[in-house]
Amino acid sequence: MKKYQFYSKITFICNILFCICIYVRGVKLGTGMNDMIVPFSSAIVILGWFVAPFLTIIENIYLFWLFVKKQDSGLPAWRIIATVLFLIAQIFVHFIMPA
Repeated sequence: MKKYQFYSKITFICNILFCICIYVRGVKLGTGMNDMIVPFSSAIVILGWFVAPFLTIIENIYLFWLFVKKQDSGLPAWRIIATVLFLIAQIFVHFIMPA
């Protein structure tokens, strides 16, 4: 389970970067306080916009598999709930309201 907990932490970090990517998408870059985001924007976009949905889908499938087998994932409940909510948000952003 230690490998899964590490994988879950990586997925959570990518999901946080997804939130930052949504923020960056909604705000003009290069104005005021957003200048500190510009050097990291490519890493944020790659990890948050492209990698996070795949990792979140894989993690949710694995969590569902553990639920079916009635095994403990070893994760706190808040992280499981956050992962499911991030998946819903990513489906909404990528498929329901594409721009």
